[in-house]
Formats: sequence, structure tokens, C-alpha cells
Amino acid sequence: MKLFDLVKKLGTQEQCLSLLEEVRWGSSHPTCPYCGSKQVSRHKEKVRQSRWQCSGCQKSYSVTVGTIFHRTHLELPKWFAILS
Repeated sequence: MKLFDLVKKLGTQEQCLSLLEEVRWGSSHPTCPYCGSKQVSRHKEKVRQSRWQCSGCQKSYSVTVGTIFHRTHLELPKWFAILS
């Protein structure tokens, strides 16, 4: 895939997060990376809907936890462009 096509397809943070969720979890439900619980749901706050909330340990997390993208200050579209 050409860089231009990748940027068009994954131009926003939300699109990149969706792709990571698809790659990491596929069609299965996410598992909490902290306690392993499968009792998780989307975060209820509108501004944090890219995050998940664990019912077991009560921690909030995103798909980037445990990846090279965890705690990065660079937006994912830029990361994806660099890595492509």
C-alpha cells in the first residue's frame, strides 16, 4: 500500500484505534491487560470512548496498552506513516 493511500485510509486517531482493535482483538471481546478479566465495556464518557473500562479491577485502558504505542505523545496516524 502506498503511503498516500495509508494516510487517506487511516487519517484520524479514531480510525487508527479501530484498526488496532481489529488487529489485536479481532471479533473477540477485549480482555483487560491488567487483570485478565473479560468483563469490560466501552468507557461511558463521550470524550473517552476509545477507552475500555474493566469491571474486575476498575482500570481504564485503550488498545495501545502493552504495545509500542503505549504512552506515546505522537498521534497514531503519524506512527503508522513512520512505520509504513
